[in-house]
Amino acid sequence: SLMKTLRAYFDSNCSQKDAADLLYIHHKTLAYRLERIRKLTGLDLSQHSDRMRADLALRLIEVSEQADRSATED
Repeated sequence: SLMKTLRAYFDSNCSQKDAADLLYIHHKTLAYRLERIRKLTGLDLSQHSDRMRADLALRLIEVSEQADRSATED
């Protein structure tokens, strides 16, 4: 998924090569996915401020999903 791609990209310090290796995909596949993310969000991941926005949004989604899972387990 695009969210997993974005998380791998951030976890790899924004290295496309390292993120592709982490996901076991070709680096061109990763570049294609990052371009899809850019088109869908309007964020340019080559810009620090846009990377910060995307990382914060992704972290908020992850926290929200964890909270939802915890609530359904109780």
